[in-house]
Amino acid sequence: MHVRQQVVNAVVTALTGLSTTGAEVANRRTYPQGTTPALNVYWSGDVPDYEQGKLGSVPLHGLEVHVEGITKVGAETQANTIAEEVETALYADQTLGGIAVGIEIGEAVIEDDGEGETEVLVIDISYQIFYRAAEGVPGTAV
Repeated sequence: MHVRQQVVNAVVTALTGLSTTGAEVANRRTYPQGTTPALNVYWSGDVPDYEQGKLGSVPLHGLEVHVEGITKVGAETQANTIAEEVETALYADQTLGGIAVGIEIGEAVIEDDGEGETEVLVIDISYQIFYRAAEGVPGTAV
């Protein structure tokens, strides 16, 4: 399994069991129907940085991971509580069990999404998660 998927899986594991969202954590790009509060985790970009070493070295990858907290419309306090719990959990082990080398928090955006009974409030928080994988061996973190 590619290291980027291992990172996403490790984020899902780290976020499962939080006080507000409990076991409602998934690796998907669509919102759950009728289940709130919940979390979605997915990646949107992976950029290798070769300037971290000399030619032939192992590049440092910056993987952009999004954690979306989904709650009911109007529940901004709960959305911010979710954001606090997520950040606390991720920063408790910035290596995600040895797969990553660090985490940086990025932008947080909150908005209503959907209509009528399916309308939800979504807080989308992006994180840069750094990892190393040798070229040609993308399933092994180094």
